[in-house]
Amino acid sequence: MVTSGRGRAVLLGGEPGIGKSALLAYGLADAAQLGCDLGWADADELSTRFPLRVMLDCLDIEARSADPRRAELAALLGGQAPVPAGADPLLLIVERLLVLVEQLCTDRPLVLVANHLQWADELSLLVWCRLARLTTRLPLTLVGAYRPVPRRPELGQLRRAAEREDGLILSLEPLPAQDVTALVTALVGADPGPHLARLVERAAGNPLYVREIVDALRYESAVTVHAGTADIAPELVDRAPASLAAAIDRRLEFLSPGSAVALRGAALLGQDFSVTDLAAVLERPASDLIGPLAEAAAAGVVMDAGARMAFRHPLIRQALYDAIPATVRAGLHRHAAQALAEAGVPAERVAAHLTQTPPGGDAWVTGWLVRHAGGLADRAPRVATELLARALSRLSPGDPSWEHLAVAQVRTLFRLGRDAAPLARQALTAGTDPAGAAEMCWILGALLLRAGRTDDARAMARQGLDRPALSPVWRARLGAMAVVVDAYAGGESAATERAGQEALAYAQRTGDPVAIGYCLFGLSTVYLVRRDQSTRLAYLDRARSVFGDDLEYLDLQVLVQANRAYALHLLDRFAEAEKTLDEARQLAERRAGQNVPVRLRLPTAVVAYCTGRWDDALDELAAAGELGDSPRHASVAAGLAALIAGHRDDRTGALEYLGRIPEGTDVTCGFRLTARALLAERDRRPGQARDILATILTPAYSRLERHMLLPHLVRVALAADDRATAEAAVAAAEADVAAQANPARVAALAYCRGMATGDPDLLREVVAHFQRVHRLVDLAQAREELAVLLAVAGDADAARVHAVAAKEGYERLGAIWAMRRADARLRSYGVRLGPRGPRRSTACGGWNALSPTELTIARLVAQGRSNPDIAGELMLSRRTVQSHVSSILAKLHARTRVEIAREAQRHQ
Repeated sequence: MVTSGRGRAVLLGGEPGIGKSALLAYGLADAAQLGCDLGWADADELSTRFPLRVMLDCLDIEARSADPRRAELAALLGGQAPVPAGADPLLLIVERLLVLVEQLCTDRPLVLVANHLQWADELSLLVWCRLARLTTRLPLTLVGAYRPVPRRPELGQLRRAAEREDGLILSLEPLPAQDVTALVTALVGADPGPHLARLVERAAGNPLYVREIVDALRYESAVTVHAGTADIAPELVDRAPASLAAAIDRRLEFLSPGSAVALRGAALLGQDFSVTDLAAVLERPASDLIGPLAEAAAAGVVMDAGARMAFRHPLIRQALYDAIPATVRAGLHRHAAQALAEAGVPAERVAAHLTQTPPGGDAWVTGWLVRHAGGLADRAPRVATELLARALSRLSPGDPSWEHLAVAQVRTLFRLGRDAAPLARQALTAGTDPAGAAEMCWILGALLLRAGRTDDARAMARQGLDRPALSPVWRARLGAMAVVVDAYAGGESAATERAGQEALAYAQRTGDPVAIGYCLFGLSTVYLVRRDQSTRLAYLDRARSVFGDDLEYLDLQVLVQANRAYALHLLDRFAEAEKTLDEARQLAERRAGQNVPVRLRLPTAVVAYCTGRWDDALDELAAAGELGDSPRHASVAAGLAALIAGHRDDRTGALEYLGRIPEGTDVTCGFRLTARALLAERDRRPGQARDILATILTPAYSRLERHMLLPHLVRVALAADDRATAEAAVAAAEADVAAQANPARVAALAYCRGMATGDPDLLREVVAHFQRVHRLVDLAQAREELAVLLAVAGDADAARVHAVAAKEGYERLGAIWAMRRADARLRSYGVRLGPRGPRRSTACGGWNALSPTELTIARLVAQGRSNPDIAGELMLSRRTVQSHVSSILAKLHARTRVEIAREAQRHQ
């Protein structure tokens, strides 16, 4: 598995109990034989709530560790070690974990194994992705297993990370009937008879279920062997467990009372547990638990998991947990929370038990939250907001603890992107703390601005500035908010810029990085409205440098990074935009549970669309949710999804997405306009398509970037025989270049002029530009236009070259309608895209749907060649090869490179 030169990333996927754990066990056994260091973790449903839990378990990070490196990390995690000023503890721990892995790999090869990654926390998955990159240069093997549900975008990112490093992706399917028979035969020592066979059929090929059912029957001595056949009584088929939990219940009846008590306590602690924590909860010396736990291990119920113990299967733990009456269970969780808190365990582990107690809590819970709400919100905000809501429900605004908890709850809700406004208004009215009131004004102003209510946001900022006893820091922050509001509302006015510079000077005198950075963001917005992306980018870069690694207001840092990505994409600097988005994603993942879909998911989707990764764009939009907190963002998201659906000839889907935007919400959204025009064009109404896109020539669009849309307007205007509108679009492109001649605008002007004048040389320049900047959608469309011009000029051979290139570009995107349009336009000049015209490759698929380049790459994949090897041989970029591989997987309806290889062998 591991060599001295490099390791590998292995991912196992499939339904519960179909053999992933067995393969993980084999991986551990192989690693042991090779003398590797081993690390193992098993996530459960609670793992998603607690940052780095999986990685900490995997690397055995414990305060009692004999390894000083591990002990130091545990101390840092527990808040017992100093953190450098301005540093984020979680980020510091992430970096230290990566350093620890590299150090361990210098000692000897390392194998890290993680089961049930579908429950892993986001930060652990982030570390796992970063470790995957190290497998190509370190003796490090990562072996992970996950179930297909719950579906999480992070697992898709993890899969892609493994594929980029030439990792092994395996999807395990249920056992076929003959293998189930063989498994039962091995378990009972004879071929199964008809009644036993009928019973195990209920396992549906799941080996875990088969084993547990058979084991339960054997414990009951219910299996008899006669004449080489093992069978059960007919009545047992009907009495057989209706669920696996029932089978486990019967199996656990054979445990002693002492062992059962210990296991019920362990079940409260989760899938894995430490003996120390169990002793604290049971209020017994740890030495008293040796016998009961040894009995449970001998019965196969629990097993060693490094310094901890774990249940052999999550279902065993679940059966024990469910067997405790609900009211008793709630009381035990309350007891466990206080016992663990007194033992000094981290706050998030205490909180995990408090979430299982009845709503409301008591005085001890309230006091504990007052002391730990801040740290808990930083490390487990979803858990924090649940517990804070419970505590607030039993307190009144006059209670001494209410204001402290209410402000903490508003802050946490705001960070999570949830509705914080009602409680913020209540805290603003009832609170007495000046700092708390200022923060409520700040948060309410940000929420109002996000909803597009600039007048109300300005009034809220002014209300905060007029409050008595306002500290200089909060005066600077609220002054910065006023600048941002005015920038969005008044935009390019000199007065707005002058006010922004004055607010910036005051903020700099206070030295508060949040106020300084927000002022700089406000000034960048002035230049956004002026359509001066270069100056906008300079201000955003200054804001980014001011924030550094200070995560006091992570939302602002992500806001700056997301806007930087938007600016870069408008300048056709897509590689930098993607790097910026990666940095923004890492920022968001530093604070566990931080959810910034509008400000991170949406720009990621936009960049993915422009660079031809449409499925990734749709994944990001799906992960972002409804985007209801910002009408502008909701319009962009729905318009983008509609545009992709339209390109893929899904008219119904496109109309459904467009229908989610109330008429008049945002008439200037470029994606929405383009999607509507595409549908009109598809319905053979070029005049209507022209009228829709002509909006970009109106005053309503005067403050928005339009250079990406102008070539589309020229094309549909010419299709409608409206040369006047086409010339107006060319004039608009000329005006944009005169205002600022960046490469994106220059390319747009060349594109418009080339189509309007019929100059193929201009379109060749455009094609070359789009190739350089990796604008794959526009590249395919520009090649289509160039092919048409060449065909009109009578150069059929040159036209065919660009037509085929356009077709291959559309195929990779799945742009069925665009292929159909190009075929219809070129056919009238005697140029055909292929012997059968365009195919709906992503829908029909199959080997015959692969383009010549894809056939070549598929055969190289079948030879075991990695993406970098293929890129070197074909003189392509690695990203282009990855795009081709993704297209091949889609067309073949395959999930792994192994399936590509099998299909290639079938067609040799």
